[in-house]
Amino acid sequence: MTNTKNRTITLLLISLLVFYTVGCSQNTNKIPKAEKGVIDLSAWDFEKDGTAELNGQWEFYWNKIIKPEEFQYAGKTDLHYFELPSQWNGIKNAELKNLPPLGKATYRIKVKLPTNKSKLVRTLCLKFQDIHSSYRVWLNGRLYLEKGRFSETSEKCIPALGREMLSFEDSSATLEIVINAVNFIDTNEAGIDEEVLLGTEHSIMQESQLKNFFYLVSFGILLIMGLYHFLLFIIRRKEREYLFFSIICLLLAVQTICEGDKYIFYILPSLTVSLYLKIWLASISVVAVLLQFYRVIFPYEMNKKIVNFFTAVFIFQILFIFILPIEYYMPYVYPTFYFALIGVGYLFFGLFTALLRRRRHSVLVFAGMLLPLLAGINDLLYGLAIIYTGYYGCVGFILLIFSQSYFLSLRYNESYIEVENLSRELERTNRSLDNKVEERTIELKAVNTELSRTIAVKNKFFSIIAHDMKNLFQSMLGYSDLIIMKAEEDEQLEINEDALVIKDTTKKAYNLMENLLEWSLSETGSIQIKKELLNLKAIVSENVELLDAYIRAKHVCLNIGVDEKLQIAADRRMLNTILRNLLSNAIKYSYSDSAVTVRAEESNKGTIIYVSDEGLGIEKEKLDTIFLAESVQSTPGTNKEKGTGLGLLLVKEFVQRHDGTISVSSEIGKGTTFEVVLPVS
Repeated sequence: MTNTKNRTITLLLISLLVFYTVGCSQNTNKIPKAEKGVIDLSAWDFEKDGTAELNGQWEFYWNKIIKPEEFQYAGKTDLHYFELPSQWNGIKNAELKNLPPLGKATYRIKVKLPTNKSKLVRTLCLKFQDIHSSYRVWLNGRLYLEKGRFSETSEKCIPALGREMLSFEDSSATLEIVINAVNFIDTNEAGIDEEVLLGTEHSIMQESQLKNFFYLVSFGILLIMGLYHFLLFIIRRKEREYLFFSIICLLLAVQTICEGDKYIFYILPSLTVSLYLKIWLASISVVAVLLQFYRVIFPYEMNKKIVNFFTAVFIFQILFIFILPIEYYMPYVYPTFYFALIGVGYLFFGLFTALLRRRRHSVLVFAGMLLPLLAGINDLLYGLAIIYTGYYGCVGFILLIFSQSYFLSLRYNESYIEVENLSRELERTNRSLDNKVEERTIELKAVNTELSRTIAVKNKFFSIIAHDMKNLFQSMLGYSDLIIMKAEEDEQLEINEDALVIKDTTKKAYNLMENLLEWSLSETGSIQIKKELLNLKAIVSENVELLDAYIRAKHVCLNIGVDEKLQIAADRRMLNTILRNLLSNAIKYSYSDSAVTVRAEESNKGTIIYVSDEGLGIEKEKLDTIFLAESVQSTPGTNKEKGTGLGLLLVKEFVQRHDGTISVSSEIGKGTTFEVVLPVS
C-alpha cells in the first residue's frame, strides 16, 4: 500500500516537472544575434522556427531620450553598443562602467525580416517582459506602446511593470524598434533585463497563455493548500507545522503571481509598482517560515537560536518595507537576497544532517526539497542579475508543496493510527477494567453474602450457646444451693451425688467452651495443622476415658474395633476433637442399654473411621445440611440433653484440613453412622 502511494506521488511530481519544463522552455533553434544594432532574421521562418529572441548588441544612448526622427541629430559620441538582456547599471563597458540605476536611456535595433513574397501586410507580435520601470516603444517611427506614465522627470513619471504584447501589421523588409526607458524607483534593476521576443501573434500568445496557465494553476494550488492547512491548524492548534506550512503556501502563492508575467497586475489592476515591490520583497520571508517549519519536524538538526535569528531579521525587514517608502529599502534588496541564500543554505544543511542521522521521513523531505531549493536559488540569483535563466519558482513551489503535503499526510496518518491504537488499547483497558470491576463486585457480593451468613451463624451460635450456658450455670447454681442445704443437714450421700452432677455439668460447659474456642480459631485461620504418626486405638481410648462418666450415666455399651497396630498421620489436637465430638454426639442420641461402636479399617483411600450408634437417627431431608453452619440447630438428646451443633462443624472443618472427607448415613429409630476418611500422608 505504501509503495503504491510512493510511486503515485513520484509519477505526479515527474509529470508536473515535465509540464512545467515544457511550459517554461524556450525555442532551442539557433537564433541569430544582433551585431552593432542590427539582427538579421531574413532566413528565419516565424511559422516553422517559432519565436525569436532579439538578443545581442543594441544601440544604447545613455541619459538620452531620442525619438526615431531625432536619430539623425544624435551625436556619434552618444552611441554605444552592449549585449541585451542586461541592466544598464550592470554594463561591463569601459566607456559606460558604473552607470547609476536611476536615469534614462534609449535603445534601438534594426531587424531584417524575412522576405515578404506575397507582398501582403503581415501581422507580427513583440513581447516585452520587464523594462524598468517606465517606457515607450516606437516601431518604424510610429509610437505603438507606452508603459506607465512616461516622463523624463521623476515627479511626473509613474512606473509600471508587467508583460506587454504588441501586435502590428507591416510589409517592409526591415523593422526599426526604438525603446525609450526611464527608471526613477528601482535602485537595483534598470533597463531591459529580459529578452524582447518577436514572432507571430499566435505563437507568442500561445506561449504566454501556456505560461500564465501554469502560473495560475500554481497559484490556485498553493492558495488552496495554504487555506486547507490553516484550517487544519485551527482544528489542531498544537500542531504548529500546519500553521507554518499554510503560511509557506500563501507566501509562495504570492510569489507565483509576482513572477513571470506578473499576473498580480491583472488581479489588482490598480496596484502600484511601489506596493507590488513591497509585496514581492516581503514574500522572500518565506525562507524564515521554512526554517521554522523544519525546526518543528527536525528539532535536533535545526538550531533554535539560529532559526529565531533568521526569523527576527525577516520580521524587521517586513516592518521596514511596509512602514517606510519603498525607495528607502531598495538599496537593501541585494543584501536581503544574499541573506535569504544563507538561510536556504542553512536549511539544506539541516535537512542533510537529518538525512545522515536517518531521521524518520528524512529521505522524503530531503528529496522533496532538493529541486525546490535549486529553483529557489535560481530565482534568487536571477533576481541578483548574476544569471539570466528566468524565474522557475513555480516548478519548485509545486514540487515542494506536493512533497511536503505528502509528508504531512504521512505524519497525520501515523498520528491517526497511533490514536486508533491508543483508543483500542484504552477500550481494551476499559473493558478489562469493567470486567475487573464486575469480578470485584461479584467477589464483594460473595464476600458480603458470606459475611452476612457468618454473622448470622455467629449470632445463632451465640444465641444457642448463651441459652445452653445459662441452663448449665443455673443447674450448677441449683445443685450448689442443694449442697449447702444438705451440708447443714449432714446428708453426706446426697451431697456426693449433687457434687457429681455439678462436676458433670462443669465438664459439659468446659467441652462447650473448648469447642467454641477451637471453632473461633478455625474461622480466623489461627490453627496450624501439625501432623504426626499416632496410634489410632490409643487416641480412641483416651477420648472414651474422658467420656466414661457420660457413658455410664446413659448406660451405653461402647465397643472399640480398632487394630492396636493401626497408625495414622494426623494432628493430635484435631483428631481428639473429631473423635470426642463424634463419640459425644453418638452417646447423646443413644438409648439406654444400646451400643456405640468405633471401628477403623485401611483402604486405598486411606484410613476409614466409623462411629455408629443405635439411637434416634436423623431425618433424611436433614442429612445434607447437618454440616452447614447456617443450618445448625440445637436438637435434644434421648435424655433431653441440650446441644449447639457446633461439634459437627468442627469435625467437618478439621477433617477437611486433613484433606479428608466425612459422610453420614442414618435411619430413624435405628441409629446413625458417621464415616471419616483420612488419606494416607
